[in-house]
Order: sequence, then structure tokens, then C-alpha cells
Amino acid sequence: MAEDPENEEPVSPVGRMLIQPRLHCTILCIIGFQDTVSVPGIKSKLLQTFAKHKRFSSIMVFNIEEHVIVANLLPEAQKSASPVEDYAAALAVAPPLDPRKPLWEVHILNVPSSDSAASCILRVHHSLGDGISLVSLLVATLRSVSDPENLPSMPLPPRKQHPKGFFAGLWFVLWTVLATLWYTVTEVGRFAAVTLFSKDSSTPIKGSPGVERMPKRIASTEISLDDMKTVKKAVNGTINDVMLGFVSAGIASYLREKSPKQTFESHRMHATALVNIRKSPGLQASEIADMMEGSSKARWGNQIGYLVIPIPLKEHTDPLEHVRSAKKISTRKKLSLEAPFTYAAGSLTMKLCGPKITADVTYKTLANTTFSISNVVGPLEPMMLDGNPITSIVPTVVGQPQSLFMHLQSYAGKVKLVATAAKDIIPDPQNLLQHCKDALERMKQAAITAKE
Repeated sequence: MAEDPENEEPVSPVGRMLIQPRLHCTILCIIGFQDTVSVPGIKSKLLQTFAKHKRFSSIMVFNIEEHVIVANLLPEAQKSASPVEDYAAALAVAPPLDPRKPLWEVHILNVPSSDSAASCILRVHHSLGDGISLVSLLVATLRSVSDPENLPSMPLPPRKQHPKGFFAGLWFVLWTVLATLWYTVTEVGRFAAVTLFSKDSSTPIKGSPGVERMPKRIASTEISLDDMKTVKKAVNGTINDVMLGFVSAGIASYLREKSPKQTFESHRMHATALVNIRKSPGLQASEIADMMEGSSKARWGNQIGYLVIPIPLKEHTDPLEHVRSAKKISTRKKLSLEAPFTYAAGSLTMKLCGPKITADVTYKTLANTTFSISNVVGPLEPMMLDGNPITSIVPTVVGQPQSLFMHLQSYAGKVKLVATAAKDIIPDPQNLLQHCKDALERMKQAAITAKE
């Protein structure tokens, strides 16, 4: 399919950086299905959606057969406790996608897993788009189970609350401006320090040079959204506060299990987080259609900035203190302009120094931190593809110079917590997830006790 140069949106600076060999990042998304997947049906739907998008069909003659792979697992592989995750982990260290054709593939595995009769694994080079763009494209391919003629509904952005009254409003604006200036200076300063010289402390989960090429393991577990809301209400916070709270508590607990004689409270640990900087998330049904046509205010591509988030490893008697600490960190990050600044700084570096140096700088930032974390909101209701209901969505990113990537993905009232780990450093990511899940349970019980 030929490109239209006049209408084609240029690849974002982040996209040009991510296509460099030094920072070859790939998105993997395991989609579980209730029934066996129809290969002709999948190809037909992809031709109607993916193949119509310029980033996904950027050659004169597009052949869908080159992008749909039907996996034939050996009998011993099918006997594995997690055959689909094992296959995805193999894709994580597979040879790079062929640059002579659009950089994406769909792998079909008609083998049962813990919650699905069959699965598809979407493998997409990160240069094609960020989580918002790819979720938009995925949702455009699917239909609602309850209403097959319509796209699935997505959550609306939260409405911002402002104080009423002239003086209250004036004070709120003044405080916000001053806080934004202060937190922007301090948080951008932290980002610069981590990039230039401040490496994280050595811990059992800190990656070593070349970790991006190490074999991987992928694990996931279901987290109770109601439990997260209970904790959120107890601390008057957000879902992101709760996520950061139980992840930091879970990691601290995991470290104590691995090295019981060592104290980690004084250790320096940071997570990198990718943040959507669009004014509009572009995920409602009408916006998805507009995005596909290139007329949406929500731009396609990698419209993301980076945050460097300190991870507190202190042990607390009250489990809710982990969330309160996370809330303080999140408040600073939300009030700062760190994400737009890092995006703008990356764009400027790209113009002045080119993509190779920009990739080298980003590589160093990631290598100096311990892990990455992400949270992408999914559809509110069950979806289906070609009449086959989807049971789960498990996304991750591979190729960054870190031993761990953690991802929170909501779908139809359920939440998946995903961990992708370098198995030579973190051989038991499922155990790490259990520590996080146990931490959330303790927080929920503390919230219920406090309420009573």
C-alpha cells in the first residue's frame, strides 16, 4: 500500500530514537481468547484495520501472509506450565523484525493456557507507536461483546476538581504555579543527575551490562481492582499511587527474601516511567476512528516523556504508609513538567546531535535505573475479535537495558500485573508478583481496619 507523503505524520523523535540498534525496543502483547482462533478470520480483520494504517503497511505491495505466523509448538513445549508465556519470552530475544517490511507480526497459538483456549501475540517495534497509539489500533480492530456493531467503550479522563470562590481559586492558581516551578526544577534535576552520573545501588534485581540481550521470563497475575479502589479511598489518592505503593512494597519484600542479612532501606533505586503527553488520550470510539484517519487531536506515534521515580524501600509497620509515600512522590511528578521537558529535550537532542546520540543518552538513563513501570487503561467492557471473546490482555516491552519491566493493564473490570524479567537475574518473576499481590492484600486489610 503506497504512502501519502502529504498526509503522513512524521515519525516522532522518540520513534526515530527507538529504531536505533542501541535501543531496539519491541512491544509484545499476549491476547487470550475464549475459543480457538480462526486464522482466516484474523487475517481478514487485520486487512481491515492494521493494513489500512500507514505505519503498518508502509510498502507498495503489502502481503498479510508475511505478518501472520501460526505457531506449531512441539509436544514438550505444549506440556509446559506456561507455553504461551514461554513462546513470548522466546520472541523477546528473537532476531529483530525485518526492516524490509512493516515492523510488526501476529503469532497465533491455538494451545490452551491458564485462562484462554488460544492466544495471539502481537509483536510490534516500539518505533511504530506508544501504548496509547497501539491500544487505539487494537480497540479499532475489536468489537464489543454486548454490542457487536460498536467499538468497546473506554474510560473517560477524570474531571479535574477546582476550588469554588474567587479567593480560593486565586490561591489555588498561585500555589499550583509556584509548586510547578519548584517541582519542575527539582525533578528535572533528579532526571539529569540519574542520566549523567547517579547510578542505582546494586541489588539482586539490578541488571548488568548487556542485560537487554539476556533470556527472558514473562509472568502475570490478576490484581483486584476493588482492592485497589479500597486502598485508594483510604489514602485519598489515585490508582497510580496505589500501584506505586504495592509495587515498591512488593519489591522491598522480595529483596529481603533474597538477601535476608542485607538492609536495603538506604539503597538508591529508581524506576523509569513512560508518560503520555497528549492533551487528549484519543481512546474514545470517535477519537479512535479519527486517529486512524489522521484527523484526531490525539496524535499517533510515540508522544511520550520519561519520568525517573524514586522507589522507597523502607519497611513500615502500617502498610498504608507505602501508599502515602508513593502519593507524595506522585504529587511531585504530576505537578512538575518533567515529562514534557524530557520529550522536548529529546526532540532538541535529536535535531542537534541526531538519533544515535539521543539513543545513547536514553540508554544510559535506563541503564542507571533499576526497572521500568507502565500503566495503560484498557476497555471497560469485554471485547471480541471475529466473534471470539477476549479473556485477557498481557502487554510488555523488551529491549531496554534493565532486568525488569512491570506493567499494569486493566480490561473489563480486571487488572493484570505483568513482570518481564531477565531470568539470569530474576529467575522467579511470578514470586516477585506474589510479593506485590501480598502487599496489596495487607494494604486492603489495613484500609478496612482503619475505616472500622
